[in-house]
Parts: sequence; structure tokens; C-alpha cells
Amino acid sequence: MKAVTFQGVGDVKVEDVADPSIVDPTDVVVRITTSAVCGSDLHQYHGRGGGLVERAPSWATSSWGSSRSSDPR
Repeated sequence: MKAVTFQGVGDVKVEDVADPSIVDPTDVVVRITTSAVCGSDLHQYHGRGGGLVERAPSWATSSWGSSRSSDPR
């Protein structure tokens, strides 16, 4: 699948990443249908704090919509 990843300050990339999988009995797979960039994402993109800056590379959005599905494909 494709994902927008935060590589570091001012650096985002669209990459192929592994499909999610169920590992633990309490895990779920959520299908993301929409996403957006919000002000919190921009603070991190510009290096003004936030968890992504310390954890790069990481996922690059905090605003998304989803649908429930029993089949993750």
C-alpha cells in the first residue's frame, strides 16, 4: 500500500509500505478513506515540535477518516 511518511523536518515522501496485519487478538485493521493535513502536522513539518520530529521516520497525518471492514483488503 502507499503511505505518506515523515522523514524529518521539511521532508515527506510517498512510499510503498507493507499492508497492515493482525498480530494480537485485540488488533484491528482500519481502512483509511480520506486524510488531510492540519495545523499540528505543519508544526512538525516545519520542525516546531511534536512527536513526529522525535520519531522520524513515521506516518505523516493526524487527521483521517475511515470505514469499518472485516476484510482489510
